[in-house]
Amino acid sequence: MIDALVHEASDENGHALVGRGYESEQVLPLGPWVNAFRPDVVPDLLDDLDPTWRTELGRLFPELAADERPPAAGEDYVRLFEAVTRAVQHLASQRPLLVVLEDLHWADEMTLRLLVFLGRRIADWPVLIIAASVSRRPPTRPSFVER
Repeated sequence: MIDALVHEASDENGHALVGRGYESEQVLPLGPWVNAFRPDVVPDLLDDLDPTWRTELGRLFPELAADERPPAAGEDYVRLFEAVTRAVQHLASQRPLLVVLEDLHWADEMTLRLLVFLGRRIADWPVLIIAASVSRRPPTRPSFVER
C-alpha cells in the first residue's frame, strides 16, 4: 500500500521522500531522516534553502555546510529539528510532499522525537507523513488451563 502511495504521489506531480530504519544503524541519530533526504533532495537544498538552516542541516549532511563549520553534534537538537522542519516546508511549498519512514521499530529515539516535532507543525502544509513500524513484542503463547 505504501509503495502505491509513493508511486501515486510521483505520478500526480508530488514529491516522495522515503527513509527506512535498519537494525544495524540504530545507534546513528536520525538515520531514517537522513536516508529519506538523500540523495535527490540534498542537492536541491543547496541552492534554495536559507543559509542559516542549510548550515544547521550540515550536521546531518556535511555537503550542505559548505565552508561554514556546523555546530558540534552534542549541541541542542531543537535548531536541527527546526532546520529539518524548514526543509520540509520548503519542499512542500514547491509541490505536495509525501514523507514515508519505514521500519521505525529500528529507529533511534531522536528520529521519533523529530517525527513528533514535525507532526505538530505541518497541519496547514501539503504534507502527508506515513510512519510504519512492526511491533517488537514477542508473540504470546496461548495459555491452557488444566481442569
